[in-house]
Amino acid sequence: MKNKAAEIHREAEERRAQVEAEKGEGMLKLEEAASNFRSNGYVPHTLRCRLCCCCCCRPC
Repeated sequence: MKNKAAEIHREAEERRAQVEAEKGEGMLKLEEAASNFRSNGYVPHTLRCRLCCCCCCRPC
């Protein structure tokens, strides 16, 4: 019985580690994309829209 509980606990720990690794990979991709956008000077359209003074008057 103790071996069965230990095996279940070990499997759960492996799954947690796998999920954490996948999350880290996703964050790495996100950081690379953000770095690429920053180096190119890209500003998203929605941000440009909020920075202009004419947004109150008409939709962009």
